[in-house]
Amino acid sequence: MRASLIVPVTLFFGVSSTNAQVNGMEEDDVVNDPIIAQDPATQMYGYTAADGSLIAARFEEARSFSEGYAVVKERGSWGMIDTSGRLVLEASYDAVWAAEEGVTIAFRDGKDDPCLVELGRQVKCVPFATYWTVWKEVLGASAMPDKVLIIRVLEMIPEPGRRLEEMANLEETYVMMGSVRSDAIRELLQAK
Repeated sequence: MRASLIVPVTLFFGVSSTNAQVNGMEEDDVVNDPIIAQDPATQMYGYTAADGSLIAARFEEARSFSEGYAVVKERGSWGMIDTSGRLVLEASYDAVWAAEEGVTIAFRDGKDDPCLVELGRQVKCVPFATYWTVWKEVLGASAMPDKVLIIRVLEMIPEPGRRLEEMANLEETYVMMGSVRSDAIRELLQAK
């Protein structure tokens, strides 16, 4: 077995130190997530961590980490790994979006109906139709003005992926305004 050199694809990653400021970012903003690296011999991708440890170059394609998770392609399908390289979402999807607020969206079998996946201790896939129903319940129970109009407008968006983007934007706004509790949707999803 011959040793291969892994070449970083990205040249910058943050190294945190006391009162550090890197490229204009304060210490709290500096990211220590592993960076994408490619093995020139196999053309496969892996990751190099700030501490020098490696996540083996076993992926056909790899995306940057977001919230401690990275989208990777293995054996022709997409999945997600954590910073240790462990698959937290099996590589069996046609497409997977980057993690945002502990959730990712995965598409399987060419279907237009994406699956919302809550990341954490247990990966739980929630079909879009279920998520949409819960989302409407939470909004309906809120003090948000024009909630009926908002739901009708969202229902006019035929593509589930695009509707999810708009729902995420609205949800963030509602939480900031105090109209919806940040954990209300997650609690209802877990109950279903």
